[in-house]
Amino acid sequence: MGTTVFLPYWEGESTAGPLDKFRRISEIFGKQKEAEQWITEYEKKAAEARTKIQGIVKDGETVSIVQIANKSIYVLAAKGGNYGSPTIYQMLKLPPTKKALNMKEGFENISLEVLPEYMGDHIFVYGSEDEGANQILHSELWKGLPAIKKGQVYMYGSFSDKEDEFVMEDPYSLKLQLDTIVNLLLDHKK
Repeated sequence: MGTTVFLPYWEGESTAGPLDKFRRISEIFGKQKEAEQWITEYEKKAAEARTKIQGIVKDGETVSIVQIANKSIYVLAAKGGNYGSPTIYQMLKLPPTKKALNMKEGFENISLEVLPEYMGDHIFVYGSEDEGANQILHSELWKGLPAIKKGQVYMYGSFSDKEDEFVMEDPYSLKLQLDTIVNLLLDHKK
């Protein structure tokens, strides 16, 4: 029998950072050295990515991450969130909104009415193309958001036709997440 190791995905309502999780797993398997090598490479890749996207989010602008599913809206926190938020906020160092910084949990479930108070100058939307999500995305309130009017909205996750690398936080997925987010930003830059 192998050993079963329980790794918390959610700790309360927040997730541990992907790199922390990776370090914990590597300790269990006695692979710390390999893990640290990978993390060093990954951090180098993140630094290169930051250079590539420099200036897209201008000084003083903020970035929000929203997950839309059915008719629910979740705004992800600056820390402890998932669905790519560690990649966007921690690795790419894109600036969160005050609301995202002040969240106690990894996310907040909000109603459409208060959405404008939560949204920054750039919005990443992680979602599924279902009826409820479409209703939100076609609502007047959504269309009236400054970020939408400026075209500073980036759809990812199940909106793309690829496998969804944002659900997973393994090393392979983390690298894919970086590429995906960087490409989304660069596509909008043109």
